[in-house]
Amino acid sequence: MDIFEVLATAKAKNASDLHLSAGSPPLVRVNGELMQMTEFALPTPEDLKSMFMEITTMEGIEKFRKDHELDFKYILPDGTSLRCSAAQERGQLIILDFVLKDKCTYFSRTSSAFNTKYLLRKFYFCQLLDD
Repeated sequence: MDIFEVLATAKAKNASDLHLSAGSPPLVRVNGELMQMTEFALPTPEDLKSMFMEITTMEGIEKFRKDHELDFKYILPDGTSLRCSAAQERGQLIILDFVLKDKCTYFSRTSSAFNTKYLLRKFYFCQLLDD
């Protein structure tokens, strides 16, 4: 799975967020609602690791190994600035989150069945960080 292809598709859908986790369909948030990206296969733990390695610095990788989570910024070739989060559980990278716009949409626990799924699985959603 190519991270740049997934991000380009999310941008084309006018998504504010992209959520990737192993074994679950990629999700985008469009107008406050989470939607599955059915055009992509379910990412494997290896896919997530590969995507993470493509967009993270060596310093970020070391910090992730130490802290088991990482919030970082990545700038796409077109100048789009992403806010990224990665988390690890039981020794494996389990989730990558991206904020594709300057502002996060308000998170509503009842806006979608997918939100409940993620809350029950104890995944967290991205948080916009100040520079």
